[in-house]
Amino acid sequence: MSNLELAKNISILAKTHPERHKDNETGKISYQQEISLFEQLRTEIGSSSRRGGKSGSGSRSPIALAAVALWSEIQESLNTAHIEITGSDAPEKSAELKLEMWTEAATSGETLTRCVETTGRWIEQIRELINPVPSIELIGSCPACGERYAFTEQDGETLRNTALTATTKGARCGACGAEWEPQQFEQLRHEIG
Repeated sequence: MSNLELAKNISILAKTHPERHKDNETGKISYQQEISLFEQLRTEIGSSSRRGGKSGSGSRSPIALAAVALWSEIQESLNTAHIEITGSDAPEKSAELKLEMWTEAATSGETLTRCVETTGRWIEQIRELINPVPSIELIGSCPACGERYAFTEQDGETLRNTALTATTKGARCGACGAEWEPQQFEQLRHEIG
């Protein structure tokens, strides 16, 4: 873990930064300015264009609720770090300022490692929330456990879902947790019962 990696994470989270884009048709690489992920997350929370359902109730969509939960988690972590560093709470200071103070204090060792890992996880979580990887349900029984369905609890209700789902990053069984890498897809296809 390095200070350079941390500086890159901070730039992505808290500042407007260049982001690499590849045109799928031409293969041309370009760099476009992207607003900070913190700002994108706050925009997602405040967006009135993302409303759930067609009921007209005005309730927030599940993605906005997930954004609120993630932003709360990030703020809590930054507040805790700020208190550890300064010995006082400062609710008036921005998340960006608290992040900068935390990274300045993370000069080496365990603190630097924790800061790099935490900021890297936040980047992944925000990007997944804003641009989720599409997934598909796979019909059939899991080769690892034999289950066709996985059950989850949501708002006090038990939901039945297809056990196997796949994305471009891999496949997973929601019943037993077994995972398959993309290079194992062909084998998985033959094993699904």
